[in-house]
Amino acid sequence: MRIAYLDCFSGIAGDMCVAALLDAGLPLDELRSTLDSLPVRGFEISTEAVRRSSIHGLRFHVRLTAPDHGHRGLGEIRAILRASRLPEPALEAALRVFERLAQSEARAHAIPVEAVHFHEVGAIDCIVDIAAACWGFHRLGVERILASPPPTGSGFVRCAHGAMPIPTPGALGALVGSEVVFGGPPLELTTPTGAALLGALAEITSEELALRVDGFGHGAGARELPDRPNLLRVVLGTLDAGRESDEVVELATNLDQASAELLGYVLERALAAGALDAWVLPATMKKGRPGAVLHVLVEPARRLALEELLFRETRTLGIRRQRLRRSKLARRELQVQLGSDAVGVKCRRLPDGSWRAQPEFDDVRRIAERTGAPLWDVWEAAQHAAQHLPAFDAEPAAAPEPPPAAGPRSSATSGLRPLHGHAHFHPHGHGHLHHHRHEHDHGHEHDHGQGHSHDPGPDRDRGHLDEPPPLA
Repeated sequence: MRIAYLDCFSGIAGDMCVAALLDAGLPLDELRSTLDSLPVRGFEISTEAVRRSSIHGLRFHVRLTAPDHGHRGLGEIRAILRASRLPEPALEAALRVFERLAQSEARAHAIPVEAVHFHEVGAIDCIVDIAAACWGFHRLGVERILASPPPTGSGFVRCAHGAMPIPTPGALGALVGSEVVFGGPPLELTTPTGAALLGALAEITSEELALRVDGFGHGAGARELPDRPNLLRVVLGTLDAGRESDEVVELATNLDQASAELLGYVLERALAAGALDAWVLPATMKKGRPGAVLHVLVEPARRLALEELLFRETRTLGIRRQRLRRSKLARRELQVQLGSDAVGVKCRRLPDGSWRAQPEFDDVRRIAERTGAPLWDVWEAAQHAAQHLPAFDAEPAAAPEPPPAAGPRSSATSGLRPLHGHAHFHPHGHGHLHHHRHEHDHGHEHDHGQGHSHDPGPDRDRGHLDEPPPLA
């Protein structure tokens, strides 16, 4: 799986992201041709080689050649993007970024999303930054974007509405649900545009990352920082195709005087309440009494609900908890038809990229009991139907996008579509299954309405300027 890892040790701005992708190998001429398809005029793009703390990096400049009012609503920006030659995945990504910004701004000002009018982020240079970044990820074949927690910076930034704290409401709102590092030098390190790119497109993680590195690039901010190189680093590489990771909470409590019936009931209630898994282990309690240790694995967001359930349904006086990182295989669910019966199938992707199918036992059992066919025959028929779907083990499309002038918008998608297969069978005699299979593959920012002052000149790093940054 092709990965882009954004190492945000100095935060992130939209132009820094584009510059990092260019430094990592994104063709500037192709980018210029793609951006020329935007139905707006009055801008030129260029790059500049610079050094930050003696590290080479690129700056990405958007120079305005004509006045731009910079006040656009979400509908107008959607129309601009849709009228371009951005390929479909890049277009959808850019729309998500602006919608993320609009939602953030609507929340900050308590207004409807469609009433939001972007000021700086509605300006041409910001539209260019977001469109360029989204196209860049697509052109480089990136299937998944990871990022380190971005530092916000500190202090205040002056905007049209006055001084605003860093991070501004627009930037903070775009990062809701993500890990952020508060503090840093007295300036805006993570701008609303950068925050929206992360919030809409990336998974922010502080865990260690094992990645086979294929290339990297540095996108530079406008000035030297006193305590760190003013750079955004993008690392391109390959991640184990079948392995993912997440964070879970394990709850555990010691129980005595708990009958087997009670333990079974609590396990069922825990799973019904959203536990990922639940189990009981025998234990020897104080004074040699037999007892049990009840374990429940749960997503962090559901911890309190599961703790309440355990307190209510058992006699425990305390529950231990610990956060755990777990590795897991990528998975998806599909459905196959055996005659008139539907069978759910869970599929897991192994580290070598291949997929394995596991039919749902309850569905298989129901069919076996109704037809008299051997359970194992039904199981094999469902597995066979799933594994022979046309796109069962297909890889997500990641081919480089041709130059924009080559043709209409691509319809390529990243990831696999929901799949459905059918296998007709008839139980004969002792329930042997004779099945004839046919298959179907159903292709099933704004920164701110805050009106910050806009600087159309070359020093437009948004938060990395000697002057107060134009974006908040």
